[in-house]
Amino acid sequence: MNLKNLAIFREVMRTGSVSQAARNLNRTQPALSAGLKALEDELGISLFERRSRRLIPVPEAHYLMSEATDILSRLQTTEQNMRSIRDFEKGVLRIVAMPGPSAFLLPKVISQFTGEQENIRVTLTTRSSPQVHKMVATQSFDLGIADISGTDHEDDLLNGGVMKGNCLCALHRDDDLAKAFMSKWNDEVHRIINYFETSNIDKTDNTERP
Repeated sequence: MNLKNLAIFREVMRTGSVSQAARNLNRTQPALSAGLKALEDELGISLFERRSRRLIPVPEAHYLMSEATDILSRLQTTEQNMRSIRDFEKGVLRIVAMPGPSAFLLPKVISQFTGEQENIRVTLTTRSSPQVHKMVATQSFDLGIADISGTDHEDDLLNGGVMKGNCLCALHRDDDLAKAFMSKWNDEVHRIINYFETSNIDKTDNTERP
């Protein structure tokens, strides 16, 4: 069923006049008459009785009016909702992330994203990285943030990219890992110092030679 012709029919039913409907829709009367005729041909039924240049709706027209109003109203609502989603004014965004970003990064990002938009709802779920991959691949969530190590991030069911950033590991100074790190760090510092000291000696020796 042609929606434009259905809209013409609804406006004619509302106004009771083709001329008034044409003015409301900013169309010509012949165009509206042709639309009504096309709708009747498509349905295989006459919707109006034409008496002395007047259109009298038949009982079937009143039924169609109820259906047309519902269909066109839902279509208008759908168009408005889709525009709102496109412009990030309305919708639901489901996010699943591994524990680190879920606890420390995403809450602030989500707050900035939603702002004062009351019609945007964001859900955040915390899962392990392998679970994040599975949940996004099965479309249980719209967006996932996970570690890609040990996983096939080229999965055909996923569309994503690699994010790089600086990380900080905080340890107690008496922790064995901290001691091992500091030992390696001190060795590296001594190596650099020795390098520069040796370089200065070489430069001094070269300068004093005749």
